[in-house]
Amino acid sequence: MQEPWLTALRRVFLAESVLQRDCAALAEQLENGCLRQLLAAEAERAAARGKSLAALLENSLTTANNLLKW
Repeated sequence: MQEPWLTALRRVFLAESVLQRDCAALAEQLENGCLRQLLAAEAERAAARGKSLAALLENSLTTANNLLKW
């Protein structure tokens, strides 16, 4: 059984991934330069948050696995 906080962390990671993908896709479709820049910047921020969350998830899973070995 997985810890509730780990499940929540995974959900936030997935949400950031979807946000990044959707913002980037919408930015490519827009003709308005300002909106395109705003969405592209938000996509970059979401990607950075996703990268941080992925590292946190990986470290958490590694720590949890190591604790189980004790």
